[in-house]
Amino acid sequence: MSFQPDSATIITFAINGAGEWNIHDKELITTLNTLKSAPTKMVYKGKVLESQDFDMMERISNQKIKTIEDFTAPGASQSYIIKNDDHDIKLLEAINPFGKNFNIEMYRKK
Repeated sequence: MSFQPDSATIITFAINGAGEWNIHDKELITTLNTLKSAPTKMVYKGKVLESQDFDMMERISNQKIKTIEDFTAPGASQSYIIKNDDHDIKLLEAINPFGKNFNIEMYRKK
């Protein structure tokens, strides 16, 4: 599988972080002190790769799959526009100073 920069890739992560957050009107601002993440699923051009496939990808490429904390400095702040604030579903639009904004969906699981 080769990756092309103009193709959409969806990556699902399991994450755990600690920090502070503030809400101003419809904007959420978070500041992370620590963050740990692990990719659990990747969808590229309709092909689904699960976490068990990542070991093979890492061996073939001789590189670890990047995690969210690889791109996040400790103590960094991030702003989000709150688009949906239901009890079981949260939809945020991440304000991306380096390119296009992107959506983050969070679901409450029981």
